[in-house]
Amino acid sequence: MKKIVLIEDEKYLVDIYLKKLEGEELKIFAFTVAEEAEETIEKEKPDLIILDILLPKEDGLTFLERLRNKGDNTPVIILSNFEDKSYRLKAKELNAKEYYLKTDYTPSQVAELIQQHI
Repeated sequence: MKKIVLIEDEKYLVDIYLKKLEGEELKIFAFTVAEEAEETIEKEKPDLIILDILLPKEDGLTFLERLRNKGDNTPVIILSNFEDKSYRLKAKELNAKEYYLKTDYTPSQVAELIQQHI
């Protein structure tokens, strides 16, 4: 069974993504604050992290940089509504696999993208 950590501050989107991925052979750990996911990432060693950029307390790229500095190389997909060239470059520098804009995809399409990456 593949493990995914989903870090998304919009609770309704978490619920939608969980419903769209239901029935797949996945164990999904969902968090609305990045810092709360850190222990689960260390313990569970997920196959994929889905990470929003604009989060409470700490933005997604700062969180990702901290993970990378700790030696965590878990594949990460950025899924955000925040479009900024410097953020895309920073995500690439931090070895994020992809940077998707939520507004470009329906929840069903996001579920398909996740499936393609695991």
